[in-house]
Amino acid sequence: MTPEASPEAAREGRFVVVLLAAALAVRVAFLVVASRLGLQNLAWDEISIAQNLAAGRGYTFDYYAMFGPAHGPSAFFPPVYVANVWLLLVTFHSLLAIAIENVLLSWGVAWAVHALARRLFDPFVARWALGIAAFYPPFITRITHGNGLYFKMLLVILLVIALHEVWMRPRRAAAVRAGLLAGLLGLTMPDALLYVLLFVAAAALAPVRRARVLGPALLVFATAALCIAPWSVRNWTVFHRFCPVSTNGAFNLYMGENPATTDEMDFDCITALDRRLGGALARADELERDHLLERESARYVVHEPGRAAAHMLVRAALHWGFRPSNLTAMGMGGPGDPRDYSRSYVLYIWSYAVAYTVLLLAALAGLWQCRGRWPELVPVLLVFAYSTAIAALFVVQTKMRLAKVEPALIPFAAAAVAGVVRGRATGRRPGDAPREPLSRGE
Repeated sequence: MTPEASPEAAREGRFVVVLLAAALAVRVAFLVVASRLGLQNLAWDEISIAQNLAAGRGYTFDYYAMFGPAHGPSAFFPPVYVANVWLLLVTFHSLLAIAIENVLLSWGVAWAVHALARRLFDPFVARWALGIAAFYPPFITRITHGNGLYFKMLLVILLVIALHEVWMRPRRAAAVRAGLLAGLLGLTMPDALLYVLLFVAAAALAPVRRARVLGPALLVFATAALCIAPWSVRNWTVFHRFCPVSTNGAFNLYMGENPATTDEMDFDCITALDRRLGGALARADELERDHLLERESARYVVHEPGRAAAHMLVRAALHWGFRPSNLTAMGMGGPGDPRDYSRSYVLYIWSYAVAYTVLLLAALAGLWQCRGRWPELVPVLLVFAYSTAIAALFVVQTKMRLAKVEPALIPFAAAAVAGVVRGRATGRRPGDAPREPLSRGE
């Protein structure tokens, strides 16, 4: 009898199917209830560009109405999620299609987390990981938000799996697959290219036994660059200057690197700068505006390096906690008045805070349990480092930690829980459990 046909494998398969079905049912139920209560916010960010496309107004964006109406084609947001929403709108003619897609994407995240945990540990830990991902509140409660969160989240976790495959089995086919995923994610969330660059650097600095990873790692980056190149050419034809993916990098950078930074999203600092520059931002096109904001950010860092570094450290810490406005909404201090937030938002942020705190503590325990295996976990650990670096340099957005970090934390939280359960069943301490290979055949 083959392992795949064994009773244990059959039980494993049934468990996964039942839990995935339950996860889907919970998400559908949440969407129905939230829709009836009017708890939706589906038209925002990339979706506004998709709406313009569907209405025949082209790939245009009004820069959050900060500088008047849109002028000419935009590159403020990258194209993949925009194209995805455009297809939904022209097919179903309703924003509700975005929420329904979010249900399926969030469900896919639960499956992908299970796949990652099975690769890193074993089926027992993977079952716990699937259970956590199936019912983790933040994977459900943002289904009615239209910001591409779950789209990015699924791509991130799939890229982590793909890069781990390259790290453990450095083959060209695996590298090309990872590069295609990286290119797709780069055209959805451009800062993900930093993750790929960190992976290449880790391959270059790895011990001799992993020196064979560098070639495939470079192939990952090259493949990703080829995927992005057609959009870069499009941007060249629009702006007649080089713009790899999008023109919103310095927009987010300046909100973190300015004398009045709040360490989170703050459009007022952009308009204040425009007044100080005599309307230069308003007169500029998107790419020129991006360059001006980049120049002013660099000027601030050069003239006030100590203050800028202190804010970067604060943002790195906030990335693993909650931003000031979140704390205000929870009535725990911070700028503003907690009464400015709706009851539904307060309930959402409190449910998120409790769930995330439990997850983080369990994941830290799991990471410590498998500390002897950290060299094998480099691609997973790098996603934590990359997301922290982005938050430190730019601004803190809780949704981006949710997209980049929390799915990758779940396997370690599951390992900690599974270790306790095994310890009780066998009389061993969690750390005494025999180590499982990270991937089959290793």
